[in-house]
Amino acid sequence: MTGERVRRLGWTAVALLALVGMVLALRPGADPEADVLVAGADLAAGTAIAELSAPQLPTTRVAWPDGVALPPGPGEVPADARLAAPLAAGEALTWAALGGAPGYGPAPLAPGERAVALPASALGSSALSLPVGARVDLVSVAGSGRAGLLVADAEVLVVSPPGDGDGGGLLLRVPVADALAVAAGAGFATDVRVVARPPGERGDGGLPMAGGGPEPTGEVVGSSPDLSDGAGADP
Repeated sequence: MTGERVRRLGWTAVALLALVGMVLALRPGADPEADVLVAGADLAAGTAIAELSAPQLPTTRVAWPDGVALPPGPGEVPADARLAAPLAAGEALTWAALGGAPGYGPAPLAPGERAVALPASALGSSALSLPVGARVDLVSVAGSGRAGLLVADAEVLVVSPPGDGDGGGLLLRVPVADALAVAAGAGFATDVRVVARPPGERGDGGLPMAGGGPEPTGEVVGSSPDLSDGAGADP
């Protein structure tokens, strides 16, 4: 074997080794494994995660696609979490199924809460400038001029911009006890306004509730004689 042939074989081997190295470097690695919660049976929307037994929501180690956000593992699900959507048997419990990861958008409705839609035509277009997650008071003004609080500390869930034939509006999270008052107040009050609250404040702030106390009569106190006992009556 001549020296020239040996050199050619050596360069060929080096080229093959370099090609193999490139192929190995470009080959995608194995997906990482993670412990995830998987539905052991079909679960309906609204199911409380804390009430499920281990067979209903077992922990399974699976290969999770690289680059995709991991679902909540055991011990990472909030204690009061509920399914925001149905979960079929064999499906992994993801943050999307719980209505979103904590801190990313509003949480799903809890028992005792309602979502009330209010059109911008009843609230004023400035209400559409509120961000999702803002806490607000809803104040109504009746035709008599009396103002009152419809609901305090409601959460803005959705802000719908005006569209074709639709002026937009807000979707508010309110306690079930206030849902009817909010819906009726928005429909029958002369004017309804959304008042933004400072972060962290709770309670009604001392504002009078709508419908509380007698309606104003327009009379000045003491302007008319009291005729209940005959005083001031014509003889």
